[in-house]
Amino acid sequence: MQLKASNPNVIPLPDEHRPTVPEAGNVAYSLSPHVIPVSAVAQLMRCAVTTVEEKARNGEIPGLLWGDGGWVFPAEALLGRLNELALEHAAKRRTLLTPLAVHAGTAVPARKGRPLPTLPTVPS
Repeated sequence: MQLKASNPNVIPLPDEHRPTVPEAGNVAYSLSPHVIPVSAVAQLMRCAVTTVEEKARNGEIPGLLWGDGGWVFPAEALLGRLNELALEHAAKRRTLLTPLAVHAGTAVPARKGRPLPTLPTVPS
């Protein structure tokens, strides 16, 4: 099978090695495997299509509102952004788990909420 690439830096995948997505017959997908339709992104992220569209509208993930076809996502940009988000969330989790002694020189935050109850003294 002879495959031709429009971009000399891109090696096209044979059809049997292309990932399967719900809208594989979609014109945007069939033109380029590097553009992912909104339904495939929703399936990848295990969420509703409306959630993906909202995140794209808010700029949380990179996407294009392309004509009447709806949202499409450049694969490289989307996966890069997902990687950035994963690293940011992992860093936040690490700081939450880091003991206070590691943060030398920082004040211990005051306790919020009700004050602790005073315990009765035990006679000896």
